[in-house]
Amino acid sequence: MKKTERGIEQQDQTDGARFDRPGTHPLVQPQAEIEREREQQDVDQGAGELPDQAAPQTVWSALCQGVWPETSEAFGAVHEFCRKLGDEADDIYQRANSALGVSAIVRAQWTRALEISRELLKRAEALHDDTSIMAGHRMLGFTEFFSGNLVAGRDHLEVAVKLYDYEKHHGVAAVVGQDPGVGSLAILSWILLPLGFPDAALGRAREAIELGAKLKHAHSQAYALHYASVVRLERGEYELARREAEAAIDLSEEYGFPIWLTLSRIIKGEALAQLGNPEEGLIELRRGIDEFQSSGTQASLPSHLLGLARALRCAQRYGEALDAVREGLDTVERNSERRAEADLYRVQGELLCISSDRTEGEACLHRAIDIARAQSAKLWELRAATSLAKLWHERGESKQAHQLLAPILEWFTEGFDTLDLVAAKALLDVLR
Repeated sequence: MKKTERGIEQQDQTDGARFDRPGTHPLVQPQAEIEREREQQDVDQGAGELPDQAAPQTVWSALCQGVWPETSEAFGAVHEFCRKLGDEADDIYQRANSALGVSAIVRAQWTRALEISRELLKRAEALHDDTSIMAGHRMLGFTEFFSGNLVAGRDHLEVAVKLYDYEKHHGVAAVVGQDPGVGSLAILSWILLPLGFPDAALGRAREAIELGAKLKHAHSQAYALHYASVVRLERGEYELARREAEAAIDLSEEYGFPIWLTLSRIIKGEALAQLGNPEEGLIELRRGIDEFQSSGTQASLPSHLLGLARALRCAQRYGEALDAVREGLDTVERNSERRAEADLYRVQGELLCISSDRTEGEACLHRAIDIARAQSAKLWELRAATSLAKLWHERGESKQAHQLLAPILEWFTEGFDTLDLVAAKALLDVLR
Protein backbone atom coordinates (compact mmCIF):
# COMPACT_ATOMS: atom_id res chain seq x y z
CA MET A 1 0.00 0.00 0.00
CA LYS A 2 1.33 3.42 -0.89
CA LYS A 3 0.22 7.03 -0.81
CA THR A 4 -0.29 9.12 -3.91
CA GLU A 5 0.56 12.82 -4.00
CA ARG A 6 -3.09 13.53 -3.18
CA GLY A 7 -2.85 11.35 -0.08
CA ILE A 8 -5.10 8.61 -1.44
CA GLU A 9 -4.18 5.09 -0.41
CA GLN A 10 -3.54 2.93 -3.42
CA GLN A 11 -2.74 -0.72 -3.99
CA ASP A 12 -0.54 -2.02 -6.78
CA GLN A 13 -2.66 -1.47 -9.88
CA THR A 14 -1.97 -5.00 -11.12
CA ASP A 15 -4.02 -6.49 -8.31
CA GLY A 16 -7.03 -4.22 -8.77
CA ALA A 17 -7.61 -1.03 -6.88
CA ARG A 18 -9.14 0.17 -3.66
CA PHE A 19 -11.41 3.12 -4.25
CA ASP A 20 -11.09 5.16 -1.07
CA ARG A 21 -13.46 7.85 -2.22
CA PRO A 22 -16.32 7.73 -4.72
CA GLY A 23 -15.26 8.13 -8.34
CA THR A 24 -11.59 7.43 -7.64
CA HIS A 25 -9.40 4.98 -9.50
CA PRO A 26 -5.65 5.02 -8.76
CA LEU A 27 -4.90 5.78 -12.40
CA VAL A 28 -7.48 8.52 -12.90
CA GLN A 29 -6.86 12.16 -12.02
CA PRO A 30 -9.48 14.80 -11.24
CA GLN A 31 -10.18 17.04 -14.22
CA ALA A 32 -9.03 20.18 -12.39
CA GLU A 33 -5.65 18.62 -11.71
CA ILE A 34 -5.36 17.45 -15.29
CA GLU A 35 -6.03 20.96 -16.57
CA ARG A 36 -3.54 22.57 -14.15
CA GLU A 37 -0.80 20.20 -15.28
CA ARG A 38 -1.66 20.66 -18.94
CA GLU A 39 -1.30 24.44 -18.62
CA GLN A 40 2.33 23.90 -17.60
CA GLN A 41 3.15 21.72 -20.62
CA ASP A 42 5.18 23.07 -23.49
CA VAL A 43 2.88 23.65 -26.46
CA ASP A 44 5.41 21.94 -28.72
CA GLN A 45 5.08 18.70 -26.72
CA GLY A 46 1.31 18.56 -26.91
CA ALA A 47 -1.39 19.45 -29.37
CA GLY A 48 -1.69 23.16 -28.72
CA GLU A 49 -4.99 24.29 -27.27
CA LEU A 50 -6.90 21.16 -26.25
CA PRO A 51 -10.69 20.77 -26.24
CA ASP A 52 -12.64 19.86 -23.10
CA GLN A 53 -12.30 16.12 -22.48
CA ALA A 54 -15.69 16.02 -20.84
CA ALA A 55 -17.35 16.09 -24.25
CA PRO A 56 -14.95 14.64 -26.84
CA GLN A 57 -16.22 15.42 -30.33
CA THR A 58 -15.57 12.06 -31.96
CA VAL A 59 -17.47 10.53 -34.81
CA TRP A 60 -17.87 7.44 -32.62
CA SER A 61 -19.46 9.45 -29.80
CA ALA A 62 -21.84 11.25 -32.14
CA LEU A 63 -22.96 8.09 -33.87
CA CYS A 64 -23.21 6.00 -30.69
CA GLN A 65 -25.39 8.60 -29.00
CA GLY A 66 -27.94 8.62 -31.77
CA VAL A 67 -26.82 6.55 -34.74
CA TRP A 68 -28.00 9.52 -36.73
CA PRO A 69 -28.71 8.46 -40.32
CA GLU A 70 -28.18 12.03 -41.52
CA THR A 71 -24.66 11.95 -40.05
CA SER A 72 -23.80 8.82 -41.99
CA GLU A 73 -25.42 10.18 -45.15
CA ALA A 74 -23.46 13.43 -44.87
CA PHE A 75 -20.15 11.59 -44.57
CA GLY A 76 -21.23 9.39 -47.47
CA ALA A 77 -21.72 12.47 -49.66
CA VAL A 78 -18.30 13.82 -48.67
CA HIS A 79 -16.77 10.40 -49.34
CA GLU A 80 -18.21 10.28 -52.88
CA PHE A 81 -17.21 13.87 -53.67
CA CYS A 82 -13.63 13.27 -52.53
CA ARG A 83 -13.44 10.02 -54.47
CA LYS A 84 -14.17 11.97 -57.65
CA LEU A 85 -11.54 14.58 -56.83
CA GLY A 86 -8.87 11.89 -56.44
CA ASP A 87 -5.46 12.54 -54.89
CA GLU A 88 -6.21 16.21 -54.20
CA ALA A 89 -8.66 15.24 -51.46
CA ASP A 90 -6.91 12.22 -49.95
CA ASP A 91 -6.95 13.48 -46.36
CA ILE A 92 -10.64 14.43 -46.38
CA TYR A 93 -11.47 11.18 -48.18
CA GLN A 94 -9.76 9.14 -45.48
CA ARG A 95 -11.57 11.00 -42.74
CA ALA A 96 -14.93 10.50 -44.43
CA ASN A 97 -14.15 6.84 -45.05
CA SER A 98 -13.22 6.40 -41.38
CA ALA A 99 -16.52 7.98 -40.34
CA LEU A 100 -18.43 5.66 -42.65
CA GLY A 101 -16.56 2.72 -41.16
CA VAL A 102 -17.56 3.74 -37.65
CA SER A 103 -21.16 4.18 -38.80
CA ALA A 104 -21.16 0.63 -40.21
CA ILE A 105 -19.63 -0.72 -36.98
CA VAL A 106 -22.20 1.00 -34.77
CA ARG A 107 -25.00 -0.44 -36.92
CA ALA A 108 -23.34 -3.89 -36.91
CA GLN A 109 -23.03 -3.86 -40.71
CA TRP A 110 -19.92 -6.01 -40.53
CA THR A 111 -19.54 -6.86 -44.21
CA ARG A 112 -19.67 -3.16 -45.06
CA ALA A 113 -17.33 -2.31 -42.18
CA LEU A 114 -14.77 -4.83 -43.44
CA GLU A 115 -14.90 -3.38 -46.95
CA ILE A 116 -14.39 0.16 -45.69
CA SER A 117 -11.64 -0.83 -43.26
CA ARG A 118 -9.69 -2.66 -45.97
CA GLU A 119 -9.99 0.30 -48.32
CA LEU A 120 -8.93 2.66 -45.53
CA LEU A 121 -5.78 0.65 -44.86
CA LYS A 122 -4.98 0.18 -48.55
CA ARG A 123 -5.13 3.93 -49.25
CA ALA A 124 -3.15 4.73 -46.10
CA GLU A 125 -0.38 2.36 -47.23
CA ALA A 126 -0.36 3.98 -50.67
CA LEU A 127 0.08 7.37 -48.99
CA HIS A 128 2.93 6.01 -46.78
CA ASP A 129 1.31 7.73 -43.79
CA ASP A 130 2.19 5.78 -40.62
CA THR A 131 -0.51 7.45 -38.53
CA SER A 132 -3.20 6.58 -41.08
CA ILE A 133 -1.76 3.08 -41.46
CA MET A 134 -2.00 2.65 -37.69
CA ALA A 135 -5.63 3.79 -37.74
CA GLY A 136 -6.38 1.45 -40.64
CA HIS A 137 -4.93 -1.57 -38.86
CA ARG A 138 -6.84 -0.69 -35.71
CA MET A 139 -10.20 -0.41 -37.48
CA LEU A 140 -9.60 -3.52 -39.58
CA GLY A 141 -8.48 -5.48 -36.50
CA PHE A 142 -11.66 -4.46 -34.70
CA THR A 143 -13.95 -5.43 -37.58
CA GLU A 144 -12.16 -8.73 -38.26
CA PHE A 145 -12.55 -9.64 -34.58
CA PHE A 146 -16.25 -8.86 -34.48
CA SER A 147 -16.74 -10.82 -37.70
CA GLY A 148 -15.25 -13.89 -36.04
CA ASN A 149 -11.80 -13.68 -37.64
CA LEU A 150 -9.88 -13.59 -34.38
CA VAL A 151 -6.37 -14.33 -35.66
CA ALA A 152 -6.62 -11.69 -38.39
CA GLY A 153 -7.96 -9.23 -35.84
CA ARG A 154 -5.09 -9.89 -33.47
CA ASP A 155 -2.50 -9.50 -36.23
CA HIS A 156 -3.84 -6.11 -37.29
CA LEU A 157 -4.08 -4.84 -33.70
CA GLU A 158 -0.51 -5.93 -32.98
CA VAL A 159 0.67 -3.89 -35.97
CA ALA A 160 -1.31 -0.90 -34.71
CA VAL A 161 0.30 -1.22 -31.27
CA LYS A 162 3.78 -1.38 -32.82
CA LEU A 163 3.14 1.71 -34.95
CA TYR A 164 1.99 3.78 -31.97
CA ASP A 165 4.64 6.29 -30.92
CA TYR A 166 3.88 8.19 -27.73
CA GLU A 167 6.00 11.20 -28.69
CA LYS A 168 4.33 11.41 -32.09
CA HIS A 169 0.76 10.46 -31.21
CA HIS A 170 0.14 11.61 -27.63
CA GLY A 171 -1.73 14.70 -28.83
CA VAL A 172 -4.13 12.79 -31.09
CA ALA A 173 -6.63 12.16 -28.28
CA ALA A 174 -7.13 15.89 -27.81
CA VAL A 175 -8.20 16.18 -31.44
CA VAL A 176 -10.29 13.05 -32.01
CA GLY A 177 -11.35 12.31 -28.42
CA GLN A 178 -9.53 9.01 -27.93
CA ASP A 179 -5.92 7.89 -27.89
CA PRO A 180 -5.13 5.34 -30.63
CA GLY A 181 -2.56 3.56 -28.49
CA VAL A 182 -4.99 3.03 -25.63
CA GLY A 183 -7.66 1.89 -28.08
CA SER A 184 -5.39 -0.59 -29.85
CA LEU A 185 -4.09 -2.08 -26.60
CA ALA A 186 -7.58 -2.39 -25.11
CA ILE A 187 -9.09 -4.15 -28.13
CA LEU A 188 -6.01 -6.37 -28.45
CA SER A 189 -6.49 -7.46 -24.83
CA TRP A 190 -10.07 -8.39 -25.67
CA ILE A 191 -8.98 -10.54 -28.64
CA LEU A 192 -6.10 -12.30 -26.90
CA LEU A 193 -8.36 -13.80 -24.26
CA PRO A 194 -10.54 -16.07 -26.45
CA LEU A 195 -7.44 -16.94 -28.49
CA GLY A 196 -6.16 -18.65 -25.33
CA PHE A 197 -3.79 -16.09 -23.87
CA PRO A 198 -5.54 -14.82 -20.71
CA ASP A 199 -2.34 -13.57 -19.06
CA ALA A 200 -1.20 -11.71 -22.17
CA ALA A 201 -4.71 -10.23 -22.39
CA LEU A 202 -4.46 -8.93 -18.84
CA GLY A 203 -1.01 -7.52 -19.56
CA ARG A 204 -2.28 -5.55 -22.54
CA ALA A 205 -5.27 -4.30 -20.54
CA ARG A 206 -2.90 -3.01 -17.86
CA GLU A 207 -0.77 -1.30 -20.50
CA ALA A 208 -3.86 0.46 -21.82
CA ILE A 209 -4.76 1.74 -18.34
CA GLU A 210 -1.19 2.89 -17.71
CA LEU A 211 -1.01 4.72 -21.05
CA GLY A 212 -4.33 6.44 -20.36
CA ALA A 213 -2.98 7.59 -17.01
CA LYS A 214 0.22 8.86 -18.59
CA LEU A 215 -1.80 10.82 -21.13
CA LYS A 216 -4.09 12.20 -18.39
CA HIS A 217 -6.95 11.90 -20.86
CA ALA A 218 -10.20 10.98 -19.17
CA HIS A 219 -12.04 9.54 -22.17
CA SER A 220 -9.15 7.22 -23.02
CA GLN A 221 -8.96 6.19 -19.36
CA ALA A 222 -12.67 5.29 -19.28
CA TYR A 223 -12.16 3.26 -22.48
CA ALA A 224 -9.23 1.37 -20.96
CA LEU A 225 -11.02 0.72 -17.66
CA HIS A 226 -14.06 -0.69 -19.43
CA TYR A 227 -12.06 -3.19 -21.47
CA ALA A 228 -10.01 -4.15 -18.42
CA SER A 229 -13.28 -5.03 -16.71
CA VAL A 230 -14.23 -7.22 -19.69
CA VAL A 231 -10.93 -9.09 -19.46
CA ARG A 232 -11.31 -9.54 -15.69
CA LEU A 233 -14.85 -10.85 -16.15
CA GLU A 234 -13.85 -13.44 -18.75
CA ARG A 235 -10.91 -14.55 -16.59
CA GLY A 236 -13.42 -15.28 -13.83
CA GLU A 237 -12.11 -12.49 -11.58
CA TYR A 238 -15.55 -11.15 -10.81
CA GLU A 239 -14.73 -8.85 -7.90
CA LEU A 240 -11.94 -7.18 -9.86
CA ALA A 241 -14.26 -6.91 -12.88
CA ARG A 242 -16.83 -5.15 -10.70
CA ARG A 243 -14.23 -2.71 -9.39
CA GLU A 244 -12.88 -1.85 -12.83
CA ALA A 245 -16.42 -1.44 -14.20
CA GLU A 246 -17.38 0.84 -11.31
CA ALA A 247 -14.27 2.95 -11.90
CA ALA A 248 -15.29 3.34 -15.56
CA ILE A 249 -18.86 4.18 -14.49
CA ASP A 250 -17.70 6.80 -11.98
CA LEU A 251 -15.42 8.43 -14.53
CA SER A 252 -18.10 8.35 -17.23
CA GLU A 253 -20.69 9.90 -14.94
CA GLU A 254 -18.27 12.62 -13.88
CA TYR A 255 -17.25 13.67 -17.39
CA GLY A 256 -20.24 12.62 -19.47
CA PHE A 257 -19.22 9.53 -21.48
CA PRO A 258 -22.56 7.76 -22.11
CA ILE A 259 -21.20 4.89 -24.19
CA TRP A 260 -18.71 3.71 -21.52
CA LEU A 261 -21.26 4.34 -18.77
CA THR A 262 -23.75 2.03 -20.49
CA LEU A 263 -21.27 -0.70 -21.45
CA SER A 264 -19.67 -0.75 -18.01
CA ARG A 265 -23.04 -1.11 -16.33
CA ILE A 266 -23.55 -4.28 -18.36
CA ILE A 267 -20.23 -5.71 -17.16
CA LYS A 268 -20.89 -4.68 -13.56
CA GLY A 269 -24.30 -6.34 -13.72
CA GLU A 270 -22.93 -9.71 -14.75
CA ALA A 271 -20.09 -9.46 -12.24
CA LEU A 272 -22.61 -8.89 -9.44
CA ALA A 273 -24.63 -11.89 -10.61
CA GLN A 274 -21.55 -14.10 -10.66
CA LEU A 275 -20.62 -12.86 -7.18
CA GLY A 276 -23.92 -14.16 -5.76
CA ASN A 277 -26.16 -11.11 -6.22
CA PRO A 278 -28.08 -12.11 -9.35
CA GLU A 279 -31.17 -9.96 -8.84
CA GLU A 280 -29.14 -6.81 -8.16
CA GLY A 281 -26.89 -7.67 -11.08
CA LEU A 282 -29.83 -8.23 -13.43
CA ILE A 283 -31.23 -4.79 -12.60
CA GLU A 284 -27.92 -3.17 -13.51
CA LEU A 285 -27.41 -5.36 -16.56
CA ARG A 286 -30.89 -4.80 -17.98
CA ARG A 287 -30.55 -1.07 -17.39
CA GLY A 288 -27.34 -1.06 -19.38
CA ILE A 289 -28.80 -3.14 -22.23
CA ASP A 290 -31.93 -0.94 -22.38
CA GLU A 291 -29.81 2.22 -22.59
CA PHE A 292 -27.59 0.56 -25.18
CA GLN A 293 -30.50 -0.46 -27.40
CA SER A 294 -32.28 2.88 -27.02
CA SER A 295 -29.29 4.54 -28.70
CA GLY A 296 -29.89 2.41 -31.79
CA THR A 297 -26.47 0.79 -31.51
CA GLN A 298 -26.30 -2.83 -32.65
CA ALA A 299 -22.59 -3.68 -32.25
CA SER A 300 -21.87 -6.09 -29.36
CA LEU A 301 -25.53 -6.98 -28.83
CA PRO A 302 -24.90 -10.77 -29.03
CA SER A 303 -22.26 -10.46 -26.29
CA HIS A 304 -24.60 -8.43 -24.08
CA LEU A 305 -27.33 -11.03 -24.50
CA LEU A 306 -24.78 -13.72 -23.62
CA GLY A 307 -23.98 -11.84 -20.41
CA LEU A 308 -27.71 -11.54 -19.67
CA ALA A 309 -28.15 -15.30 -20.15
CA ARG A 310 -25.25 -16.09 -17.82
CA ALA A 311 -26.67 -13.74 -15.17
CA LEU A 312 -30.15 -15.28 -15.51
CA ARG A 313 -28.60 -18.71 -15.06
CA CYS A 314 -27.04 -17.49 -11.81
CA ALA A 315 -30.60 -16.60 -10.73
CA GLN A 316 -31.77 -20.10 -11.80
CA ARG A 317 -34.14 -18.51 -14.32
CA TYR A 318 -33.26 -21.04 -16.98
CA GLY A 319 -36.17 -20.44 -19.36
CA GLU A 320 -35.42 -16.71 -19.55
CA ALA A 321 -31.74 -17.49 -19.96
CA LEU A 322 -32.50 -19.72 -22.96
CA ASP A 323 -34.62 -16.95 -24.46
CA ALA A 324 -31.70 -14.53 -24.15
CA VAL A 325 -29.32 -17.00 -25.80
CA ARG A 326 -31.72 -17.62 -28.67
CA GLU A 327 -32.11 -13.88 -29.20
CA GLY A 328 -28.31 -13.59 -29.20
CA LEU A 329 -27.96 -16.34 -31.82
CA ASP A 330 -30.70 -14.76 -33.95
CA THR A 331 -28.74 -11.50 -33.81
CA VAL A 332 -25.57 -13.32 -34.86
CA GLU A 333 -27.32 -14.62 -37.97
CA ARG A 334 -28.91 -11.27 -38.73
CA ASN A 335 -25.76 -9.15 -38.27
CA SER A 336 -22.96 -11.69 -38.86
CA GLU A 337 -21.29 -10.59 -35.61
CA ARG A 338 -19.69 -13.92 -34.75
CA ARG A 339 -17.12 -13.28 -32.03
CA ALA A 340 -19.46 -14.57 -29.28
CA GLU A 341 -21.15 -17.29 -31.37
CA ALA A 342 -19.26 -20.25 -29.90
CA ASP A 343 -19.91 -19.19 -26.30
CA LEU A 344 -23.59 -18.59 -27.06
CA TYR A 345 -23.92 -22.19 -28.28
CA ARG A 346 -22.00 -23.43 -25.24
CA VAL A 347 -24.33 -21.68 -22.80
CA GLN A 348 -27.35 -22.85 -24.79
CA GLY A 349 -26.07 -26.43 -24.56
CA GLU A 350 -25.47 -26.19 -20.82
CA LEU A 351 -28.95 -24.73 -20.24
CA LEU A 352 -30.61 -27.41 -22.35
CA CYS A 353 -28.79 -30.10 -20.36
CA ILE A 354 -30.09 -28.54 -17.14
CA SER A 355 -33.64 -28.64 -18.53
CA SER A 356 -33.22 -32.38 -19.31
CA ASP A 357 -32.99 -31.98 -23.11
CA ARG A 358 -29.53 -33.50 -23.14
CA THR A 359 -29.60 -34.67 -26.75
CA GLU A 360 -30.09 -31.15 -28.11
CA GLY A 361 -27.77 -29.77 -25.43
CA GLU A 362 -24.99 -32.10 -26.50
CA ALA A 363 -25.47 -31.07 -30.13
CA CYS A 364 -25.08 -27.41 -29.12
CA LEU A 365 -21.86 -28.19 -27.26
CA HIS A 366 -20.47 -29.98 -30.32
CA ARG A 367 -21.38 -26.97 -32.46
CA ALA A 368 -19.72 -24.62 -29.96
CA ILE A 369 -16.50 -26.65 -30.20
CA ASP A 370 -16.61 -26.66 -34.02
CA ILE A 371 -17.11 -22.89 -34.21
CA ALA A 372 -14.40 -22.21 -31.64
CA ARG A 373 -11.93 -24.39 -33.55
CA ALA A 374 -12.76 -22.61 -36.82
CA GLN A 375 -12.07 -19.27 -35.11
CA SER A 376 -8.95 -20.50 -33.23
CA ALA A 377 -10.80 -19.47 -30.06
CA LYS A 378 -8.99 -21.88 -27.75
CA LEU A 379 -10.54 -20.58 -24.52
CA TRP A 380 -14.07 -20.88 -25.91
CA GLU A 381 -13.15 -24.37 -27.15
CA LEU A 382 -11.90 -25.32 -23.69
CA ARG A 383 -15.11 -24.10 -22.06
CA ALA A 384 -17.33 -26.10 -24.40
CA ALA A 385 -15.10 -29.19 -24.21
CA THR A 386 -15.15 -29.06 -20.40
CA SER A 387 -18.95 -29.00 -20.41
CA LEU A 388 -19.16 -31.83 -22.94
CA ALA A 389 -16.57 -33.92 -21.10
CA LYS A 390 -18.53 -33.47 -17.87
CA LEU A 391 -21.69 -34.64 -19.64
CA TRP A 392 -19.94 -37.74 -21.02
CA HIS A 393 -18.40 -38.52 -17.62
CA GLU A 394 -21.83 -38.40 -15.99
CA ARG A 395 -23.08 -41.10 -18.35
CA GLY A 396 -20.03 -43.30 -17.87
CA GLU A 397 -17.94 -42.30 -20.89
CA SER A 398 -14.92 -41.08 -18.93
CA LYS A 399 -12.29 -42.35 -21.38
CA GLN A 400 -13.90 -40.49 -24.28
CA ALA A 401 -14.22 -37.41 -22.10
CA HIS A 402 -10.51 -37.55 -21.21
CA GLN A 403 -9.53 -37.94 -24.87
CA LEU A 404 -11.54 -34.83 -25.72
CA LEU A 405 -10.37 -32.56 -22.92
CA ALA A 406 -6.72 -33.51 -22.36
CA PRO A 407 -5.19 -32.27 -25.65
CA ILE A 408 -7.08 -28.97 -25.48
CA LEU A 409 -5.88 -28.27 -21.94
CA GLU A 410 -2.32 -29.30 -22.86
CA TRP A 411 -2.28 -26.64 -25.59
CA PHE A 412 -2.34 -23.80 -23.02
CA THR A 413 0.92 -22.21 -21.87
CA GLU A 414 -0.51 -19.59 -19.48
CA GLY A 415 -3.56 -18.64 -17.45
CA PHE A 416 -3.43 -21.71 -15.23
CA ASP A 417 -4.92 -19.78 -12.29
CA THR A 418 -7.94 -18.59 -14.28
CA LEU A 419 -11.37 -20.03 -13.58
CA ASP A 420 -11.71 -21.95 -16.85
CA LEU A 421 -8.33 -23.66 -16.68
CA VAL A 422 -8.72 -24.52 -13.00
CA ALA A 423 -12.12 -26.14 -13.72
CA ALA A 424 -10.79 -28.05 -16.72
CA LYS A 425 -7.78 -29.31 -14.75
CA ALA A 426 -10.00 -30.45 -11.84
CA LEU A 427 -12.28 -32.36 -14.21
CA LEU A 428 -9.31 -33.93 -16.01
CA ASP A 429 -7.94 -35.16 -12.68
CA VAL A 430 -11.27 -36.93 -12.05
CA LEU A 431 -11.26 -38.46 -15.54
CA ARG A 432 -7.80 -40.04 -15.20
